[in-house]
Amino acid sequence: MGTVISLGFAALFLYFAFGLLRRLFRWAFRRNGKPLRLDPTELNEAADEVGKTSRVLAFAGVAAANAAAPTGLAAIGAKIGLVSVPLIVVIAPHLGAAAGIIFVVCCAVSLYAKRKRRAALADPQRNRP
Repeated sequence: MGTVISLGFAALFLYFAFGLLRRLFRWAFRRNGKPLRLDPTELNEAADEVGKTSRVLAFAGVAAANAAAPTGLAAIGAKIGLVSVPLIVVIAPHLGAAAGIIFVVCCAVSLYAKRKRRAALADPQRNRP
């Protein structure tokens, strides 16, 4: 059962990771040939999508780890080292830590975009993102 749960989580992870990378590449490499201009609004939207995706993946990983975690005598065997622990149980804490780090970066980008918007409103002559 642990293998089925781990494979299901891996498929979910790959689906979200592909969508996330597609969104970031679409944002970074535009087809118009112009150099990338850091528009705070677009940067904030991309960072918001990255943050939400990482939180969904962390939640799914923790749910899968709870379902696949060994219980009863299997837990004792896993603690001693007689029984192997499913991979999702091992990486679940790392998924949570990665989601936390990504959330902090997304909040910093959001604050940067907010500061740039306020600066643009305060001084219309220097309307540079």
